[in-house]
Amino acid sequence: MFQAFSRLGLEDWLDLYTEEDIQNLFQNYVVVLNHNETHRYDNLVSLTPVSSGFHIGSSNWSLEIGQMKFAVMTNASFGVDYRHPMPFNGAQLKNADCLVMSSVVLQASRPSFDSQIKHLLDKLT
Repeated sequence: MFQAFSRLGLEDWLDLYTEEDIQNLFQNYVVVLNHNETHRYDNLVSLTPVSSGFHIGSSNWSLEIGQMKFAVMTNASFGVDYRHPMPFNGAQLKNADCLVMSSVVLQASRPSFDSQIKHLLDKLT
C-alpha cells in the first residue's frame, strides 16, 4: 500500500507530525475540563462543559465570546434515569443568544415533537 501512495506523492504526509509533536500538543495545549469548570482564552473566550445527562462524560457546552453567549447541545437527555449518574444541567445554557442543538431525547417514551420542545424550554427557563 505504501508503494501505491508513494506513486501519488503521499509519502510526504508521513513526516507531517512526529511523536514529539503529538506529545507536545497534549502536554501544552489540550486542557481537560470537568463539568461546570470554565476555561478562559485571552480573557475574551470562555468555554464551559455542562452535564448533558446522556452518558458518562457527555457534555453540552456554554461558549461566551465577548458579550455574546452561545449554547451547544448535543446528545442531551431528560427524564432517562438509566443513562448517566449526573442529570442534565440547563442552568449554564440559560439566556444564550444562540442555541445549537441536535439529538435531544427528552423522554424514553418519545412524546410528540411539540411536547418535547415545551419540556426543553421549561428546563432552560
